[in-house]
Amino acid sequence: MDLVRRIYLYAMSAVALGVLLFGLQALLTVLLHAIGLRGSLISGEFDSDRQALSLAIALVGVGLPVWAVHWYFVERGLRGTGPDSESERSSALRALYLSGVLAVLLLIGALAVADIIRFLLERLLPNIDVYYADPATSLASLIVMAAGWVLHAWTRRRDLARGELGGAAAWWPRTYRYGVAFVGLVFFVEGIGALLALGLDALTGSGQDPSFPEAYTFRLAQALPNVLIGLVAWASHAWASDRLASGSGWHAASERASRFRLAYWPLVVGVAAIAVLGHAAQGLRPVVALLIGADPTGLGTPDRGLTFVIAGAAGAAGAALPWLGAWWLHRRWAQVAASASGETGRAALADRLERHFVAGVGLASGAVGVGWVAGLAIDVLLGGNRAFGDAWRFELGQYMAFAVMGLPLWTWNWTRLTARRTADPTGEAGSAVRRAYLLLAVGVAILSTLGSLAIVLYRLVSTLLGAGLGGNAVSELSTPLGALAVTAAVVVYHGLALRSDQAVRAPEAASAAPAIEAVPVAAVPDGPSTEAAPGEPAVRRTLVLTAPADADIAGTLAALRGALPEGQSLDEA
Repeated sequence: MDLVRRIYLYAMSAVALGVLLFGLQALLTVLLHAIGLRGSLISGEFDSDRQALSLAIALVGVGLPVWAVHWYFVERGLRGTGPDSESERSSALRALYLSGVLAVLLLIGALAVADIIRFLLERLLPNIDVYYADPATSLASLIVMAAGWVLHAWTRRRDLARGELGGAAAWWPRTYRYGVAFVGLVFFVEGIGALLALGLDALTGSGQDPSFPEAYTFRLAQALPNVLIGLVAWASHAWASDRLASGSGWHAASERASRFRLAYWPLVVGVAAIAVLGHAAQGLRPVVALLIGADPTGLGTPDRGLTFVIAGAAGAAGAALPWLGAWWLHRRWAQVAASASGETGRAALADRLERHFVAGVGLASGAVGVGWVAGLAIDVLLGGNRAFGDAWRFELGQYMAFAVMGLPLWTWNWTRLTARRTADPTGEAGSAVRRAYLLLAVGVAILSTLGSLAIVLYRLVSTLLGAGLGGNAVSELSTPLGALAVTAAVVVYHGLALRSDQAVRAPEAASAAPAIEAVPVAAVPDGPSTEAAPGEPAVRRTLVLTAPADADIAGTLAALRGALPEGQSLDEA
């Protein structure tokens, strides 16, 4: 099947499938209403069930034949065992279509489940009114989307059963699996954190707002669906990937060697580090503000300062703990998966990816915090006006929290990476992961440096030209100067590390360069040579010069001629 025809068939199948499923969902909703399952009606709701039934019949009547005809032609291309059938089965477009449909149907079904859970909680818990929800609509969406998902998952399994798949036909579905697992994990862990924070708030009483008595039940109704849906999505798709990797055959070998699988674990660890750092900094910020005499709330209500600090610390602890657990678990699973792959050095690569990712997170947070605090210090030392009033105290507490959390995180990981660099200079200096980290750190720091320099030069040139800018110059330049000092230090430090790695790689690259082979073939006396000593016969030896196709032969010959003793020459035959 040619590409244009394939694009047309899959595009039309996707559109018609959407129309069909929406019509089936509306039809099933009307049927559920007919048996008495409906929510409380409010103004602005859909028209009567008769109109909804008319629309449903119209959508199904149009969508079903259009989808059936186009999908028939798609499936007809898979019949037989010839090259056309194999080309269709292994096409990237087919893999993209199936993966995309599975992802969209799963998303819509998950939203329907969330509505059903909230509807049930609204009926079971006191003092909660989440929003209007029609259980019939949500249940119909869940049933229809689940049926569509099962159909397309079965289609994908049938494709896999017919033989090996590679390239995009393999990694598009893998992207779907690991993507759903990752998103599900984020929702699950964040939901668990919200529930823990809710429990800690309830124990301390710091989260209760007299003006919002149903706050606890409302937060529960928001967090619980995330926990349940995220757990199912993450556990099912992560389990499917592990089950594939632990099997036998081409699919298991492909899964174990997959770069997606290798990158998934460090990605989760890195995101967990970001979440832990963010939640911890959020909880630490009001503590620092309180210690330096600032209003922890930042809202002009210092009378609620201690209550706000307790609530913030409890919420941050509850939100960070599940991410710490996810961090620890996925770090262990990464090592197990890397060892099970059978590839030499894969475990070291997984650990290297994780530590560089986490080090980058800590460096970014620490640099932002230190740069902002340094700018505030410059303002105070040079007589700026940022330190007037109490706003600077809250600002200091906010950015000091990022510095306090980020710098130890970077130091912890970078110290271990430095120890590995000392133990294995050649291996670490040649690592693409390390080189990417260093280049990224230098590049981002240089961009930040350019921005800071631009602001400083703008103010300086404006002053020299007498532009008459208002405001305090020291205060306007203090933050850019603080950022400039920090980013310059980052550039210098990581630039020196890059230079050191390059010095280690250079001798190895030179020793690994292909040698030029000189093979003596014959030694026959030839006629007299102009370079021979007077009265002495010249000796000519034929040699064969072997070099790569892209080698500089002329340069090599020139170097050889320059190294010859006096009286000898090197000529081309």
